[in-house]
Amino acid sequence: MNARFTVFQALVAVGIGHEHADEITAEPFAASSSNDQWATNGPALSTAGERYQLSRLLDVCETTVSPSYRLFGLVDTTMGAETFDHDANRSKWLLPGPGLVYLQVPPQVVRTAIRMESWTTSPALPPGQWAGHEEVEVDLPEGELGLQTVDCGLSEIPLVLPSPGTYRMRWQWAFNPDTGPFTSPLQGCSDVLATPGGHEAALGGDDQFCLVQIWRTATA
Repeated sequence: MNARFTVFQALVAVGIGHEHADEITAEPFAASSSNDQWATNGPALSTAGERYQLSRLLDVCETTVSPSYRLFGLVDTTMGAETFDHDANRSKWLLPGPGLVYLQVPPQVVRTAIRMESWTTSPALPPGQWAGHEEVEVDLPEGELGLQTVDCGLSEIPLVLPSPGTYRMRWQWAFNPDTGPFTSPLQGCSDVLATPGGHEAALGGDDQFCLVQIWRTATA
């Protein structure tokens, strides 16, 4: 079993300094206008006329978070002070652990807008260009999620998941070209990051926008 750090032990290990201590703002979420919104994993019909499997959007939650120590996490609310695995690859953006995943964030990011989507199966890739994207699989023993930062702790979010179980999370993010430049938070890298356009409405003036698509791959 991998050794796991508490939040503060993990921060000391990666050598991260304190950046921002703004509290999480839990804003009213914009739910889907219809529970019958569908997406395909490709064209609706292949050249042979075979229909791709449809994935149904179950729920949507939109809020904002102010990262601290260049991190914020999406966690199962039963996990307490647990954080990402000791041997998590810090050259990756996503740092997984039992019942949670943390995203590494550029030090210039003060506020992140985040949209979380619950799907029945793997949805279509979102349109447009993104600054980055990664996927990770995580066990959610309760199936109740919250956003967590070191400074502000856990803030529960009203995103409905089908049940406890194993879930796949697809993270995509973009940065605001008007508030940059932004530098990479990854271990061994300090490159200036790309800021492709097309996400102005989702950013809403914030420094970063994250889209997280979540679907169950196995029941508990």
